[in-house]
Amino acid sequence: MKRIILVFLLTLVILSAGCTEEQNNTPEISDDAVITLLTYGAFSPAEMAVNELVINSTTVNLSYYNYEHELAARYIKPIDEETRNNLLDLLRNNGFTEMQELYEPQKGQPLVVDTGIAEITVTQDGMTKTVKIDPYFDDYMPANLQEINDALTDLRSYAMSISEDEAKVIAEEWIMNAPTYSFDGSNLAFEDYHSDTEYPSQHTLTYTFTSSHGGYGNRTDQMVNQVVTNHTIEMTLYNSNVVFAIIDGIWDEREQNMMESVKV
Repeated sequence: MKRIILVFLLTLVILSAGCTEEQNNTPEISDDAVITLLTYGAFSPAEMAVNELVINSTTVNLSYYNYEHELAARYIKPIDEETRNNLLDLLRNNGFTEMQELYEPQKGQPLVVDTGIAEITVTQDGMTKTVKIDPYFDDYMPANLQEINDALTDLRSYAMSISEDEAKVIAEEWIMNAPTYSFDGSNLAFEDYHSDTEYPSQHTLTYTFTSSHGGYGNRTDQMVNQVVTNHTIEMTLYNSNVVFAIIDGIWDEREQNMMESVKV
């Protein structure tokens, strides 16, 4: 009888060891893992057809590609050790390596269109784990995957963010190369900067400059008055892109035409 009990206990030990070994077959996410968020297939401008966020041990890299997978834009920011470690801990604590390979609408859930597809990948020595969300919509993800996705989305916004000084450099270079200033402008001067805390990616800057002739834009083939004219240009940047540039409240420098409200 004792021998039967001993054999039974030994069997339990062996089975327990086997279960432990099986649980340990899933590699732990290492400190040097590379995390990628790839999104594609959404209704978006052609130059933003594919975007790829890559977080390594030192930087956050965001790249936009067109439909031919040609690089359209790239943004690179440093990542501090605390932010990096918090992201790794989030992946570990939320069980990323044990998640399903695909999350999609379940029976009874409405189908959302034009949101594209997302793939979150962790790459390290000995392991590549990819989780796909198709379509890319919060309601199709479990809560732990949503947390990871939210953290990656925040880092994507960070990669595109710019400081006041960076916004000034972009704005001033844009103005000096735009038709009105490049034709006869001078004395470009900074006047004001504003960034709303609710919309940190949006920057509003105001400049003044002087033209040696009347009018706006490239006036090479026009009859113009040689008269010194003072101008004010107000610009709006979204991240690092100029989305509005209005001179004297009436001239759209991006579109090179008079504002609709002042057309006769």
